[in-house]
Amino acid sequence: MLFKHSGISASRIAIYSLLVLCCIYISQSCARAATDDWPETQLFVDYPWLAPLAHGWLIQELDLTKGNPKTTLGAVGVGNGVVFGLMGLDMPQNAISNLIGPGYETSEQFFGPVWHELMKVDLQGNVVEQIKFKRSRIFRVPETGIVVVQELNDDFLMTTVTYTLPGRRYITRIVSLKSLSKKSFDGIQIQIKEKGSDIEGEDIPAWLQNCSQTGVLHRIKNRLLCLSAYNGNPDKLDILSKDLSTSEKYGLIALWFRDIRISPVESPLGAPHIEQLDDIQKASPDSLRITSDAPRIRSFIENTLSMLNTQTALLNGAVAVMARYSGAWCRDAFGPILFFLKAGKYEDAKRVASFYDYASRLLGFRNRYPVDLDLRKAPEVFDWQSIAPQQGDDPNILILHIYNVWRATDDNNLIREHYGFMKRNLLGQVTGDWHLPFHGDETYQVYIMMQEGAPMDAFYSVDTSFWYAVAAESLAEMADAIGETADAAAFRKRAQQCRHHVEKYYWDQERGYYTPYVTKDGLTPATSPFANINLRPLWMGYAQPSDPRMRQNVINTTKILMKKSGTMKTTKRVAYYTGMTPGLLLWNLKAIGLTERADMAFHGLLDVAMSPLGDFAEAYDGNDRWLDYSHLPNVYRPWETSINADAVLYYLTGYDYDHRSNRLTLQPHLPPGVNEMAIDNLYAGPNKVRLYMKRSQERPYRMDVTVENTGANGLEIELLTEIIKDETAPKGFEVIDYANYQRKMWRILNTLEPGDAIKGLGGLGE
Repeated sequence: MLFKHSGISASRIAIYSLLVLCCIYISQSCARAATDDWPETQLFVDYPWLAPLAHGWLIQELDLTKGNPKTTLGAVGVGNGVVFGLMGLDMPQNAISNLIGPGYETSEQFFGPVWHELMKVDLQGNVVEQIKFKRSRIFRVPETGIVVVQELNDDFLMTTVTYTLPGRRYITRIVSLKSLSKKSFDGIQIQIKEKGSDIEGEDIPAWLQNCSQTGVLHRIKNRLLCLSAYNGNPDKLDILSKDLSTSEKYGLIALWFRDIRISPVESPLGAPHIEQLDDIQKASPDSLRITSDAPRIRSFIENTLSMLNTQTALLNGAVAVMARYSGAWCRDAFGPILFFLKAGKYEDAKRVASFYDYASRLLGFRNRYPVDLDLRKAPEVFDWQSIAPQQGDDPNILILHIYNVWRATDDNNLIREHYGFMKRNLLGQVTGDWHLPFHGDETYQVYIMMQEGAPMDAFYSVDTSFWYAVAAESLAEMADAIGETADAAAFRKRAQQCRHHVEKYYWDQERGYYTPYVTKDGLTPATSPFANINLRPLWMGYAQPSDPRMRQNVINTTKILMKKSGTMKTTKRVAYYTGMTPGLLLWNLKAIGLTERADMAFHGLLDVAMSPLGDFAEAYDGNDRWLDYSHLPNVYRPWETSINADAVLYYLTGYDYDHRSNRLTLQPHLPPGVNEMAIDNLYAGPNKVRLYMKRSQERPYRMDVTVENTGANGLEIELLTEIIKDETAPKGFEVIDYANYQRKMWRILNTLEPGDAIKGLGGLGE
């Protein structure tokens, strides 16, 4: 048998034995040479786009003889908004865990894991030996949601291709086995393993008793996880023939997710089949993309879009955290919305931002909302005075979700739709004397305890004040846009009061940075800058990089907390840091023009903190390994990963879009060692541009730059480049004192009609 299931009751093993099917011979034909030292699989011949790129793509390859380096492993998701699974963290790497469906709400309960192993069995089907693999690799196929795992030893290559299709309630797994030896093998069997509860005897509808041929594996409340095998005709025993070295055999597995309350209607085409690979949806040609001789950068940006798509609930558009907590958290949508907007995914961003309004109408204000909410049940007219918002950062962040989408779309109806929601979030906060509290559920709450020896609720937070001031000003601007001028004036007054308090009580002139928090009893200041808080005001738009205090705050904070690796401690005493800290650090250093430091931070983000599969965890230790503090690893994070990806885009482009004047400012930069890069489909409001950068071979400190308007509207472009010593400014450029960087720059300001371009050059400081 090629497939056999174990880990369930003996009665069901018999069912599986009948469904363990003889494998289909795949004739060998040479379509392309292997790109590395891995043997070629016929699947890559028939579907060459499945194969990994030759160099630089996000691949996690392991030497299995050296153990499991768990806290340096990455994760990758397989999901379509209805069913989801996580791969990359477990051994073997073909294991798929965090399984959930139909629907993305888990309440921290998941199915699985499910995996398969290669066994040698005797004529009675008893396991004689588990065949171990020496090497393993996992990668996601570019511009798709397909995940490939390959496992290798001297005799066999096993390849597992895992994917979902739009709207389908199953995850498909194609498993291919190839012999690499000339000798014959008897009794080789792939056995499917799983961990879960046996539910025999429980009340299950009759139509689900056989659960798509093979029986029920797991149950969580009203959900069932079932398994099917599709491999031809059943055969009692599969003997691998002597000529298997010139052939492969494969089988098909499907993990079905059922709701016992809903009888499904499955068409014959509903079952998985290998030809479905021909129908896999590829990324749109209008998607944000990077082409470069540094494919790791390109793959990180593309992978972030895939991560967000994989973790977006089909029912309501909420971005869910699917590695541990699940659910849609208020602050966790901030990064995804920023990145969606840069990538032109305006409808996706709007659905995420709007989710929290209608979810609040159904459940009241919360920090976390379940992602199985049917927002169509929310009332159109709602009394916002009947519920009270949270305190801390969340209510302000919810306002900025809407504001950021409005800045890109200029849709005043969006403001009107959510005005009551935003107004209640702002005015419902208890401001008192403007000493504002922490939320209470900050990612870094333990770090404050470690630094100060006191819980977070013992302090007032300047972080909340930063968020409040920006949210109040943003809501004032939106109120003006829909004619609510009296409200706008009141909101601005609140912002001014909040700002006055921040600058009076939190700016530390002697130390040259903002005090991140003070005690409620006596207003004693924090004993250290705090990475997540001190790097926030410039990043969120509380002030501009030209503000002397902003510059001092960044410089003095990073002097104390930045490490030689390019990553950053949270405080003087706490080496742990959150997964978004690398992005906040990079963004701040780019904003004030500390280029060499930004290059270090870029290295820390991409080469130290980021996993081999392009994701970021919630938290890291002092050795830059993600923290394994739960039975469910908290990785594959959309919030942190999106913030970091957005920071990388900012580092490369200097992107700053002013929606009021329809002006896009760019300050391009090539990282050390990168010679050429094109960024296509970079969106700014109703506009789209292409940025091309190329390093001169003769003078590697010099870079040629082209900015092209590839959209359908006119756009004002401000292009800033570094001055090259002893060279005159390019034609059309002027020399200016650039306040953000505190040095002279070359600058050109032009309005580009569709198809027009600006060409220039600049220095790279090398």
